[in-house]
Amino acid sequence: MAYSLQIIFKKFNTEVTELNRIVIELQQKGGNLERDTHIEGCFIRFVVSWERFVEEYFLRCLCGAKTRSKKIIKPKVKPFKNTNDAFKRVNINRRDREKDFIDWLDTKIVEQRINDYFRLNSRVKRYVRLPTNCLR
Repeated sequence: MAYSLQIIFKKFNTEVTELNRIVIELQQKGGNLERDTHIEGCFIRFVVSWERFVEEYFLRCLCGAKTRSKKIIKPKVKPFKNTNDAFKRVNINRRDREKDFIDWLDTKIVEQRINDYFRLNSRVKRYVRLPTNCLR
């Protein structure tokens, strides 16, 4: 059974919408240290949400994820049985999926991982070249 990419996108989109609502609400209040700290916290939560989204997207693609158009993304390697197996292969030095996402912010590392695991004509490669496409 293929993983759905739509589910993780909806989760990410919901989180971003909520953070945006909070920031807009906070902007209505007068500027002070507490308000500014909450806005900075929202930004940090956004970055962590983005890292989670990128990682989950990548891991699901390694398992043969299904797109909105019901196409299966096929990695160069044999698809992994589940995202935990894919995680162990991709993140040899990381033990906990809930911590240390920093390498997903480094585009060179992400591009190298994509080159290692996906074909040249893969949708995953196209999304890296045009990052705005994955949010449509």
